[in-house]
Amino acid sequence: MRLKLLTLIAAATLAACGGGGGGLTVVNGVSTMSGTVIDGYIENAKVCLDLNGNLLCDANEPSTTTDKDGKYSISYDGDIAGKHIIAVVTAESKDADDNGKTLAEAGKEAFNLAAPAAKPEAVTPLTTLVTHAMLADTSIKSDEAGFKKAEDIVKASTGIQVALLSNNFVAKPDTAAQDLAKVITVALGDVSKEIKASLDEKKKTDVTLTTESGSANGQKTVEQKIVKAVSSQIATVVASDGTLAKTVTETIAENKSSTANVVSGQINNIVVATKTGASTAVSDAKSILAKGLVVAGSENGLLKDGKTSFKDNLQVEYLKGDAATKTLFNSKKILYINASNTPSWEERYEWGRQYVLSKTGEWIYDPDASSGKATANGDITFDQNCMTFKTDVDKVDADDMICFTQKDVSGKKIKELIDDFCKDADLKVFPNCNKDAVFAEGSIAYDITISVTNDRYRNEVNYTWDGYATTDNKKTIDAFIDYSTKNESWMGHDCNTRFKIKSYDATTKKGFMSWGDDSKFSCLDAYKQAFKSVEETSFEVKTVGAVEMLILDVSSVFKKNNFGDGLGQKFIFNYMYDATLKKGGIYKGEMTLKNTKRQIEFNGDTKLGTKELLNSYLKALGMSDYPFPTTPVTFVK
Repeated sequence: MRLKLLTLIAAATLAACGGGGGGLTVVNGVSTMSGTVIDGYIENAKVCLDLNGNLLCDANEPSTTTDKDGKYSISYDGDIAGKHIIAVVTAESKDADDNGKTLAEAGKEAFNLAAPAAKPEAVTPLTTLVTHAMLADTSIKSDEAGFKKAEDIVKASTGIQVALLSNNFVAKPDTAAQDLAKVITVALGDVSKEIKASLDEKKKTDVTLTTESGSANGQKTVEQKIVKAVSSQIATVVASDGTLAKTVTETIAENKSSTANVVSGQINNIVVATKTGASTAVSDAKSILAKGLVVAGSENGLLKDGKTSFKDNLQVEYLKGDAATKTLFNSKKILYINASNTPSWEERYEWGRQYVLSKTGEWIYDPDASSGKATANGDITFDQNCMTFKTDVDKVDADDMICFTQKDVSGKKIKELIDDFCKDADLKVFPNCNKDAVFAEGSIAYDITISVTNDRYRNEVNYTWDGYATTDNKKTIDAFIDYSTKNESWMGHDCNTRFKIKSYDATTKKGFMSWGDDSKFSCLDAYKQAFKSVEETSFEVKTVGAVEMLILDVSSVFKKNNFGDGLGQKFIFNYMYDATLKKGGIYKGEMTLKNTKRQIEFNGDTKLGTKELLNSYLKALGMSDYPFPTTPVTFVK
């Protein structure tokens, strides 16, 4: 009986670990992690347990090499909570997809994969995205709830829908997962090569960067930015059903053509992160609000007169608040430089009045506090290093939560953290710029993560535009559908994406939208071009609360043409009316999905930090001080 019982226990253990496909066992405090490294099965990859968190395999870390079937097993006498498995796939490794060739022989670049140590069954491109989601959010724990949260974050930000962890998509064939893996592995290799080559060039003129990038924090930063760049690529090539929008071959070619652009946005991030060291947690977000928070970056648009345009000018938004008195000092200004090179701080033109949908399905006006207005029943709450901005404490349950980490950059040379800061977007040198200036005492830089607490619907009523055209100018979804079935419309920056309804079933209230790519044209000439459908996504008409709306899956061509927009979102079309403006129409809004996270880092281009950080930068440029507001608004009734 005892022998039979032990046999049953052994069988149950194997089943829990994927039927002999690997898993985690702990005996007398020793953890044994086994599994398979997969794109196809990957042979001759070095696999280790990353003990120091640099996302590489070091000599003192438990390691092994995968066999011809990609299998590995390593043991560690210690706690593995929060640790990750790393697979280093070199030029001499072999991917079964390449029919016995090494990566070098197959013309592929080396890359690294990762997986949570507590989920070692499969180490794949998909688990790599989960590992990096966990590392980006220190609140995520290495338990089932944490793994699910990390998976949800990856799925929301990329559009991928297949299982991510413990998914041996070769043993249990999953074509969608296999195709995604093939694309991601090539992208990891290409981006890794490009980033490391660009860093090597920078090291030639910056000796300290060699030492700093070689530290554990520097190595980790490089690996994180590689995966972040690849994730941004993947988000633009995944269709609304979670599969690739094009074939594997076409997608790889498209990604290769965009690699240089994707990498250029990460290089300065890496330099800044390695030179400033690891971020430290903020113990109390309330203190950040009390000191005042600055968000500054390059923007395009119109000044308040609605006529004067600006391009690549510095926009500064400032927020300071008192949680006890429920008051805010908030403003947003453009550092406008006119044709005579005279700088001035100006207000920008806002295109419309913003609304958010309440829990009961009514549109709630959501004013911008920087205009001197605030929500009558809003609030700001705090939880350790996070603050949550509530539009209406009673009616809206989808709010922005912002979590902070920080770095003290006081005394550091500005030019080391902000590349070519003495030059404008046209590479003209600011005449009074002090290139050797340093950040003043109290200059704190922030990295933030923004998430939404529930699915959130937003829309607006435009000041000057009456909305999308409809049949007989009727302001209904049916009239919009009828018109859009016969005619094309546009969205995106400068009308870069065209759309037209391909089909609609009025009984099921479901249909398909065709999309066209007008990125080579502008609003002035896109309409002259013949429509060529390059993609289709599905939509449905639903009533949310009291609002009838068309909910549309965002196309990959829109995400490609409007980098950073549409991620973790669906588009909505519905009738909006504003009593103040006394106008209404069919407008396009966004449904942002719960668990969508957006990271914004201090990287030179984006300047997140304290007043002292902003003042140091402006003083170095030879510009006037920012006109900080002196009149507060109340953000809760």
